[in-house]
Amino acid sequence: MGNNFQFVYNTPVATGTASTSHSSYPATNLTVYERTRMHWRSTVSTASWAQAAFSSATVRGVIFNDVNFTACTVTASGGAVAKTTALDERVGRRKLIAVLDDVCAAIRIDISSQTPTDGIGVFRIGSIIPFTSRMEVIINPSHPYAYSADEPNATNDFESGGFSDRALGPRIWEGSFGFDYHPRTSESEIWTFNSILKSGNMGFYENMGDVGKCYFCRRREPVKVSWIGYDYNRIESIKLKELY
Repeated sequence: MGNNFQFVYNTPVATGTASTSHSSYPATNLTVYERTRMHWRSTVSTASWAQAAFSSATVRGVIFNDVNFTACTVTASGGAVAKTTALDERVGRRKLIAVLDDVCAAIRIDISSQTPTDGIGVFRIGSIIPFTSRMEVIINPSHPYAYSADEPNATNDFESGGFSDRALGPRIWEGSFGFDYHPRTSESEIWTFNSILKSGNMGFYENMGDVGKCYFCRRREPVKVSWIGYDYNRIESIKLKELY
């Protein structure tokens, strides 16, 4: 496969377990996908493991969202592979995506003894999110790929003309892209985007070698296609927003 954008989707129902769990941050939080801030915490900073178990399925990718360690090993039925998480400086969170072709009943991550990166003294994972479908676009977008990462806030305006801001959460990534040219013979991959409901989860990976540039997100607007030639078309902006 090349370096074009990759998407993973169709999240199986899963159950989180771990070697140890803090009473306020149980392993079951690992698979509460839409509330990743309800994370899991270990009780130690020595060798630990966590996993997401699910009914037998063809797993094509997994995102480890918002972690506080670097060195780890990811294990599926195809074997164990050493991995290193990466900090996404856009949102200030450390993540990892692993692209797989495997049939397994669990995805496990083993964390070696190390100093947690956020200073809390124990290991933490926001979510372990497996996906059973994967798509890499045949060509990368020719429209500018634009993205932002800003924290939501509420503004209180005063009669004096002044104002105050209240932060409502962490930085959230939003991205959009389109295609000036896309062969009509490959239009089906565009409708794959559209078939994922706005309430449907997906993982987006820029696929440029930085495993931290992956986003657990949803489509925010419909996909619009315009025919601009006999055998090619134009795809207007596809907008995604991170769930966190």
